[in-house]
Amino acid sequence: MKNYFSFAIILLTLFCRNVYAIDYSIVVNCGSTGTRLHLYKVDGTTIQDIFFKSTTPGLATFADSPTLGAESLKPLFDEAVKVVDPHLVSVEVLGTAGMRELKETEQHALYKAITTALNPYAFKSTYIKTISGKWEGIYSWLAINYLLNNFQNKTPTTGAVDIGGASTQITFEMPKPIKHDTTDLTINDKTYHIFTKSFLGLGINEARNRIALQPDARYCTPEEFNLLICQHLYDDLIKQHHVSEQLAPVLNEIPKQSFIAHSSAIETLALSSSVYVNYLLYNVYHLTADNLNLEETINGIKIDWTLGAVLYDSIF
Repeated sequence: MKNYFSFAIILLTLFCRNVYAIDYSIVVNCGSTGTRLHLYKVDGTTIQDIFFKSTTPGLATFADSPTLGAESLKPLFDEAVKVVDPHLVSVEVLGTAGMRELKETEQHALYKAITTALNPYAFKSTYIKTISGKWEGIYSWLAINYLLNNFQNKTPTTGAVDIGGASTQITFEMPKPIKHDTTDLTINDKTYHIFTKSFLGLGINEARNRIALQPDARYCTPEEFNLLICQHLYDDLIKQHHVSEQLAPVLNEIPKQSFIAHSSAIETLALSSSVYVNYLLYNVYHLTADNLNLEETINGIKIDWTLGAVLYDSIF
């Protein structure tokens, strides 16, 4: 499926290593539901997403066939190099929750095959790895708050809830650091104490698949739907991941902030998934209609953590 869109974001000069340089960066999001390639142009004070292309299924489904997995990415790169000379492009291929679920040996085999497949393109540089859920959450938070101009204006930040196919992340600013639980980032002379938690296995698709294995799974289907039983099934699943315990130290801070929830895994939610998402947001994360917005775009620009990754590289 092809989808082209472009946008321009005005960056403060301090965000850029070199305002006179034009840089091109490909960031490939290897998610559980599919692989998405973004080509960004960084020109001094402007960042543009100048090309986008995606493919399915997700890279992790090729764990037993690494060469086929690498081949699945080539159509994305073949189109991208028609836009910009590959010698000018830095490439980051970043695996997320789907890849985190694989064994390290399986990840290594896939990344080795991708490295071999990309060699003929002669990109300026190539960086391939699986990122942690923590950094997936931070990149999402960076993207949302930059699009809202919160860093530029030094206005209160907005928390980010990212619901993927295999994991979910909740990320927001804390008034002070918490040992082992916050990451400090200084942007525009202001230091942010960022709390983030990622829960592997609690993405939309993974949660639904696990519920489907339960004896009472039929109560999450349209034919025999029972809201209370369906919620109870998801509650048991969430408790297995100790979500409430991990959020307990910061629970009092959540009502004080605004949040944006977004998802790359949502096309049309099945009944069971709708129950899950609502239960997760309102009963587990303790968000409310007053402090939560469900958005896929900000000012017409699609929310994507890859933008946050590019911003991070530009700032740090």
